[in-house]
Amino acid sequence: MKDEEQVKEEEVKNKEQVKVKDEEQAKEENEEQAKEEEEVNNEEQAKEKDDEQAKEEEVMNEEQVKVEKMKNEEQVKVEKMKNEEQAKVENVSNEEQAKEEVKK
Repeated sequence: MKDEEQVKEEEVKNKEQVKVKDEEQAKEENEEQAKEEEEVNNEEQAKEKDDEQAKEEEVMNEEQVKVEKMKNEEQVKVEKMKNEEQAKVENVSNEEQAKEEVKK
């Protein structure tokens, strides 16, 4: 009788030990999975942040190029106007000089 009770007690103990081990293993697996998911999420967030920053820099560079192009176009217009003014002044000066030469 004692042997049967002892066997039953050992079986119960063994079942409890297995149950505890299974629970510990499940807990470890859950923690490991949570860590992996967190790492993946962090990597994805970092990549998204990098992509977003790259896009912002690209937009800023495009804007800067547009501004520089507009400045250059304006500078070309101003230079052209200055050259035209200078050519007019030189023409008037040359015409006056030619008239003086004719008078002499």
